[in-house]
Amino acid sequence: MHQIDGSGRFTSLVGVALLAFTVHVAGLTPSTTQPEAAPITTTWVDAPAPLRARAAKQVSVQTPPRVLVGTRFRVRVQLPTAVRRPVQLQERRAGGWKVVATARTSKKGRATLSGNAGVKPGHRTFRVRAPKARPWPALTSVKQVVEVQEPMLGEPPVDEPTSPGPTPDPDPTEDLFDAVEPLAAGAGLLGSLTDWRWLHDGVTGRWDPCLVIRWRYNPTGGYAGSLADVSRAFARVAGATGLRFKYVGTTELVPASGVRAPDADVVVGWAGTEVAAFQRGAVGLGGNTMYPISGRDVAYEVAHGFILFNRTARLPLGFAASGNPTWGQAMTHEVLHVVGLGHAQGAEQLMAPTVSWRNHLMGAGDLAGAIRLGAVRGCL
Repeated sequence: MHQIDGSGRFTSLVGVALLAFTVHVAGLTPSTTQPEAAPITTTWVDAPAPLRARAAKQVSVQTPPRVLVGTRFRVRVQLPTAVRRPVQLQERRAGGWKVVATARTSKKGRATLSGNAGVKPGHRTFRVRAPKARPWPALTSVKQVVEVQEPMLGEPPVDEPTSPGPTPDPDPTEDLFDAVEPLAAGAGLLGSLTDWRWLHDGVTGRWDPCLVIRWRYNPTGGYAGSLADVSRAFARVAGATGLRFKYVGTTELVPASGVRAPDADVVVGWAGTEVAAFQRGAVGLGGNTMYPISGRDVAYEVAHGFILFNRTARLPLGFAASGNPTWGQAMTHEVLHVVGLGHAQGAEQLMAPTVSWRNHLMGAGDLAGAIRLGAVRGCL
């Protein structure tokens, strides 16, 4: 669905959805002089298939990748169904899996188990299992490998607190939002390197990596800790692309196509069922605006971006490597849309139109596209 507004700007009505459309250059009245090309904008109005979340049939587990000898650590559990039932933390040992801790999930299907790092450095393998309990079948998580390390000289082992408390949002006055998170272990391994596409369906465009991309956040409708999760999503994309992002504070603007903060390049926020796509179950939407350039490796420079999340959606908070899709997973997907990536075909790619247990991490195509759109090509 396409339209041209009164200013001659070309708007293509898409979402963070399956980008199955063709971009055309806006038709202009013939003139003896070459007219200036119009910017291209993506928007989520009447999006045919926005980003959706598919529930897992596995147990979602979060474990620390590294712990110190002699300490205990937390294992957070989320069942695919909100129900109270027993769960077990099991460790792989000679002869099979041994139960090392047990708990019972809350009515939301969540639980926290306590693991023991032991007294020897090395790698230990754990999993979480929910035994069969009528009418529910047995469920088992993906294996979790935890590296046990010796403490550094002068660094005494300190047990991780066993009772998790609320995670406050980082102080915006601190320079915490310019972080670059290295690629997670296993990222870029699955799927095809060619399984990525341009957001504007073949029309090439990227941000200038020699400029800092400033973003503002509207917290209205978000959850406690959502700002920290969004900032980590930007940090993950920074690590994959080489682009630099900077959080510059909150805003009262609600993200939408054409909505721009005067002192920011990207606006991120929340909405509810007043957005048609969210009535149909979408969890996130996003896009960007590009302006024509010449003499570069791309035809357009991305100058503005916008991300909107569904405040009525229910996803596990933070980031995970397995199990149910998380808000962190959806947030990273949307930031990659702002960068300029469209939807991939393979379900193992983070840029597939559905976040699920298959695509917690970037796939091979996601990483290839992120590199193509990143700093490796130089300034615009």
